[in-house]
Amino acid sequence: MLHSTCKSKFIRESLSANGFRLPLAERSIMQLVHCQHKSIQKEMTNKIETELQCNIRFSVTLDEYTLVRCRRHMNVYIHYRNDHINLGLKRMLGSCDVEKFLELLEKNLAEFWITNMQTYIVSIVSDDASVMKKLGKIS
Repeated sequence: MLHSTCKSKFIRESLSANGFRLPLAERSIMQLVHCQHKSIQKEMTNKIETELQCNIRFSVTLDEYTLVRCRRHMNVYIHYRNDHINLGLKRMLGSCDVEKFLELLEKNLAEFWITNMQTYIVSIVSDDASVMKKLGKIS
């Protein structure tokens, strides 16, 4: 996909028309993407950290997503006050029972300084009722 992005005349012309200059090398494009990702992640982390300092508690919405190639992902949203933040997709490798699902969720939240689910998470909602029921029992 990156190769086609670098070589696409349409994408390059569209970006140029909007005032952006796309480097020619794939490596340079990946560096731009990673730099932007880190910048956005830092901004989200700072926002969440500010809310944690104010003792705000969060609700979590989980969505399991399966790609065409049967690659499973978990999308995590946190909700607070009248706002929400999408923490992004995390790949779920192999079979994923509820314990592994919870471990992946805790790991994802810890990346954003939410290290204690019992203190900062008041509810978890999933699109899978059986997962929600089991998460409620073990968390």
